[in-house]
Amino acid sequence: MLLMKLNVLELFLDCMTEPNERLAEFGIGGICNACADPSIAAVVIQCGGISLVIQCLSSPVRNTVNYALGALYYLCSATNKEETLKPEVVDIIKRYASTGAVSVSFCNMAQAFLDMCQAKISMRDSKEGLAEQELGKEERESQEHKKERKKE
Repeated sequence: MLLMKLNVLELFLDCMTEPNERLAEFGIGGICNACADPSIAAVVIQCGGISLVIQCLSSPVRNTVNYALGALYYLCSATNKEETLKPEVVDIIKRYASTGAVSVSFCNMAQAFLDMCQAKISMRDSKEGLAEQELGKEERESQEHKKERKKE
């Protein structure tokens, strides 16, 4: 993809570390718009972008915070939930979710993130539970088969 070939993602990530708030806003805006593509999201994650996105949640610039919430929405997955769902991150996002009267966009983006992450965690937990049940069933069947063979 052209964005990766031209190192645009790295440029966006570098901008997010700048003290200049306009550059940080530009960087996180680019990451937010690009990481809807799962292949780009994977590159952002590999480059350590999640921690940079999380830092943008505390920006005084509203657009930067909105972009950070949007980017986290796309970056959050079962493989990186320890990083994206740290208690301090979830607390910040919950505070944004409760700001309905102050900022509808913060509230909506934050609530969408929380809903999506909860759904992913529930789905993963149910899959793990099914896998454990299936494994237990296989073990029981194997033990029963061994008992039957001993009887013969």
